[in-house]
Amino acid sequence: MKKLFCIILTAAFVLPLAACAGGKEPAPTAAPGVTAAPGETSGPGGDAYVPDFSYNPETDFDKRFLMNGNVNTLLETEDVYYFLPSGDHFMHWCEKDGSDYGVLCGKPECMHDGGNGEAKNTDCNGYLGMEGKQFSWIADGKIYYMQALPLGRPEGCCRIYRMNLDGTEHEFVRAVPWPETPYGDHMSPQRLIYHRGILYFLIFGGYIEEGEPMQPLMAAALPMDGDEISIMYDSGPVMAFYGELCPVGEFCYIFAWGGSQVTKILRWSSVTEQTELLYEGDELGIIAKFWVDQTGTVYAASKYEEGVGQDAVLRLENGEWEEVLRFDDPDIHYSIRAVSDGIVIARDYREYERDMDRDIDLWIRRFDGETLYKGKLPMAWIGELEEKYGGHVKLEHSMLFCGNENEILAIYETWLPKPLGREYAPTCYVLVRYDITENGLNEVMLCETRHWIIEDLFG
Repeated sequence: MKKLFCIILTAAFVLPLAACAGGKEPAPTAAPGVTAAPGETSGPGGDAYVPDFSYNPETDFDKRFLMNGNVNTLLETEDVYYFLPSGDHFMHWCEKDGSDYGVLCGKPECMHDGGNGEAKNTDCNGYLGMEGKQFSWIADGKIYYMQALPLGRPEGCCRIYRMNLDGTEHEFVRAVPWPETPYGDHMSPQRLIYHRGILYFLIFGGYIEEGEPMQPLMAAALPMDGDEISIMYDSGPVMAFYGELCPVGEFCYIFAWGGSQVTKILRWSSVTEQTELLYEGDELGIIAKFWVDQTGTVYAASKYEEGVGQDAVLRLENGEWEEVLRFDDPDIHYSIRAVSDGIVIARDYREYERDMDRDIDLWIRRFDGETLYKGKLPMAWIGELEEKYGGHVKLEHSMLFCGNENEILAIYETWLPKPLGREYAPTCYVLVRYDITENGLNEVMLCETRHWIIEDLFG
């Protein structure tokens, strides 16, 4: 933990000041070698502008962590990861080399989570509360996090707090107001994503209209220093079952599926405040495995087919899909697990991933088709857990698989051995990084956190 505090002091000087409530974001810098596509719309005042699709890690959301509806927070600094698993009440930290990890609290006598991430310990610096919302972020040298408020609370739908990078000095920042919608008070903000001074979120809910169930989907944007919510997209009174957001440069991409099983891809510009429809069709079904690169181009996995999975990557060009690459092997049936930062990750096909076999074949390729790795997925970390907890560890499923040409990040859900006298086994969430090297994948277990079923805890 002492090393963490040294790193935090360094990071406080290295991290430039980004926007906070009432402040301004530093201007993002374009990525090397990337030229934005020429704009077709006019900016404020009628002047033509060049759309900005660039990525600035100091101000932008890391869209790798949106894949497949991920609900875990993972933040990265130069030397440390911050990790908040879904349902966990405590922020964790871990060294990038895997040498140390724990709850983000430096109090020497603190019990922290007591071995249960769903515990309550308001005296622990790492404790964030019982009603956490996605996603936390880092800005102006602090970690920001959110707590949901009950439906109907007049102050808003959730509260935003911040703390130092070592977990100290928690303070209230602001509340997020309830959005006004044409669907009454049945709608609730979800998947809140901070990006370049704006909080993007989906608005989802259900109600009955003339005896018919309705589940409209909306997408909204709220400046951190303002109270006016902009509605980027409104599905109308339909049955919408899925939505996702993806901030890219000045834009927020919106993936919406519903109503007659039609998928829409749209993007909203924070400069022009206009929404543009990029695609509408049913060729791919729900799009949960996708990437938007620094030219604004959308890549997605092919439509899921039972018994086949998803074996191709497609690129959206002028509203039409064209195939980029296909996973075809005479010996192993591969299906795409994730489309990420310039790469595609495929594994041997399983109809259902839960209760996973540990023997996993992995194939990692770049968008241009070059293979970065093809072989077995290293799983030594699970043996380390079995040695630590003294029994068989069940690999339930992977909650996140993403990465780039240099590394893969994975979050696994496992079930630990059931202790004597307990009815249920604890769940253990494990964060693992795989470095892509000339000699294969180098596995580094970074962090683990346990959850107990609450009936068992008090049984």
